[in-house]
Amino acid sequence: MGDEKMCTQKFLLLLVWCGLLSVAVVVMSVTQLTARHNTQDQVEDNNPQQNEPQSQPAQSSSTTGRPLSHIHLTIMDSNLTLNEDLPPHFASTSRSLVLRNNSVYVESGGLYHFYAQVTFGEMPNLTERTVTLIRNGILGQAERRLSEAVNWGTKEGSVSISRTIRCQKGQSFRLEIRPRMLFRYNAQYTYWGLFLLTPYGVREEKR
Repeated sequence: MGDEKMCTQKFLLLLVWCGLLSVAVVVMSVTQLTARHNTQDQVEDNNPQQNEPQSQPAQSSSTTGRPLSHIHLTIMDSNLTLNEDLPPHFASTSRSLVLRNNSVYVESGGLYHFYAQVTFGEMPNLTERTVTLIRNGILGQAERRLSEAVNWGTKEGSVSISRTIRCQKGQSFRLEIRPRMLFRYNAQYTYWGLFLLTPYGVREEKR
């Protein structure tokens, strides 16, 4: 009986010792992980620019260094009088598209994306409602319809069109809406614009 009791005590001591070793290993592991995490935090604090996201879009084209260009227009009355309507951060980057004589003039050739939305009010009779993008005629180039959307209806509804177009310096574009008297002038419902996708190189502009 004495021998069995002594063996039991030794076994319990062994279990306690193993338990202490396990706790020590866990404590050391946690300590190392904590130290490693603190080191990484210090490195990140010393290099804050690597972790800060860009809050603003780039202000120039990655291929040419030219400024981005975007013009967004709202219509003020049935004469299709246009008003430029862009957020302030675009104001200084929109000079390759210029509003003049109720048309948009291209000052820098390139591949542009055109978009338009016109919201018509209720009509007493079934009416054809059209929205047309027109390239104005210039010397050596006739006026041309580039894109048109047609909708028949009597209820209030929107007509939308969009298209990617190639523009040369000196060309100009306008939007035709028919019937003129029956669309909503609110900037949320009726607007159009263009923005530059890819600028042409100097050689392409001279062609």
